[in-house]
Amino acid sequence: MQITWTRVTTADLPVLGYVLMRDDGLGGEFIQVYDGSKNPQLFSVSVNTLISPRTYRFKVYAVDVNGGGVESSTSSFIACVVPSNLAIPILTAVEKQKFTVHWSMPKNFGGCVLTGYELWRDDGTGGTINIAIDASTIANKPALFKH
Repeated sequence: MQITWTRVTTADLPVLGYVLMRDDGLGGEFIQVYDGSKNPQLFSVSVNTLISPRTYRFKVYAVDVNGGGVESSTSSFIACVVPSNLAIPILTAVEKQKFTVHWSMPKNFGGCVLTGYELWRDDGTGGTINIAIDASTIANKPALFKH
């Protein structure tokens, strides 16, 4: 997971860097996951070894010559990735100006709850698949497998 924060612009003293903290994804105590207290130019860090689908809390603070400053508010993120290993949709019915396709659930949900599907097509001449099909009908309907 890539965590990004905004640089401090209102400090009286020069910022020497930033420290990123996170919990264990179960609401536990915060631990330091990145010490950038000597790198004031870095505002983003990749956090690894997260467990899906836990919700992790993060906070950051700036460091100057006096030490650590006030901690930021807490931000929460679910550790997951986009679903993968989807089977190819299957054509199940053809009429004069419409057809019906079925699809299966992805084999890998990526660690998060499935919230819906997007169905895309080409222009009918074998071009790029870049036309969304009636997204409002199938979005936010994870139990829908036919359109």
